[in-house]
Amino acid sequence: MSQHWQENHPNPTDEQLALGAQGGDDGCRLQLITRYIPVVKARVSGYADSGLEPEDLAQEGMIGLMGAIDFYDPDRGASFHTFALLCIDRSVISVVRASLAAKKIPRSTLVPLEDFEAESPRDDNPEDIVVANESAHLLTAKMQQVLSALEWRVFFLYLGGCEYEDIAGRLQISPKAVDNALCRARSKIRSIRL
Repeated sequence: MSQHWQENHPNPTDEQLALGAQGGDDGCRLQLITRYIPVVKARVSGYADSGLEPEDLAQEGMIGLMGAIDFYDPDRGASFHTFALLCIDRSVISVVRASLAAKKIPRSTLVPLEDFEAESPRDDNPEDIVVANESAHLLTAKMQQVLSALEWRVFFLYLGGCEYEDIAGRLQISPKAVDNALCRARSKIRSIRL
């Protein structure tokens, strides 16, 4: 984070950090990830009985957070916090539903945690924050290596709440191309091991 930026924003909001990260400021990205690690942990803890490994759930939650950072748009009227929760939940629910479908467990067992209050990020263990930061950077780097530019954009637009038709319109491709890119992206992301 640049010295000038810090001087002008001594206590940056989530929205300011997201826009800074989108502008290429890795310090803003890291600060926002650090703030939201406990939020991701709290959100995914609600799916502990899904049968998936906690690390896999946390990884999916972090993928959702990365998408929130990259695709947050303040002009859409939502706070970053609201948008991040949507992206985190959508990412986790997507993988849990896929797992349940494979096990033939009814989807009705999935309930979004919209009213769940996440603990304050400042209460988290500093060692956990450092490890999670390293994992988040590693995950982002690996995702950028394995996903094509189209797969990256489709995946994060989907996590951001866009429907297939909306994504197709934004990227000027067919809904079928959106579906194919999303399937490829999910497959590649699931194969990533940190």
